[in-house]
Amino acid sequence: MKLKEGDLLLGIDPGYSNLGLAIIKVTDEGPRVVKTWCVTIGKRGDTKGFLKTTQRIIDEVCNYEFVGWATEAPPTVPNRVTANLLWYSTGLIWASIFRHKGLLPKLVAPARIKAHTARILGIKASKHWSPGKELVGQATALLTEEPSDSRTNHENDAVMSAIAAFLPKEINKAKERWVKQTS
Repeated sequence: MKLKEGDLLLGIDPGYSNLGLAIIKVTDEGPRVVKTWCVTIGKRGDTKGFLKTTQRIIDEVCNYEFVGWATEAPPTVPNRVTANLLWYSTGLIWASIFRHKGLLPKLVAPARIKAHTARILGIKASKHWSPGKELVGQATALLTEEPSDSRTNHENDAVMSAIAAFLPKEINKAKERWVKQTS
């Protein structure tokens, strides 16, 4: 997909308890955050409440004219309640966005978000250690050149999902900014 100045992107960090969403604007200076949300959407066993909340927030998000969207991919762990609930919530989100926009998502593996964070911050990640949520916030601040302190971990993961999926060249630019700041 060829993006142009002013295009909007949606990033999602799906969750059954907390849903992170971010609208990102493509600019010549790099990605900029338009709006983020962290929505507490439900608890196990409250399917009706979860469905109402999810539909309401997706209806609000779909008022933005985004041209593409990406979501952190939920885990595929058989027989795990949490993983199953994440797939349930993700399916509702996908169906709602498709109903509004006719767009399917790009999937971003959680490991990819961690790898991009490590690369931006010059940290060596391994299969035994990867950057935590607080470092993802630091990386998104470098990517957007905006403070991330007021955003939740879920919102920062949503920002990173959109940028990782649609603007991968921005990862190296953020790394260069980090090197300049720390040298």
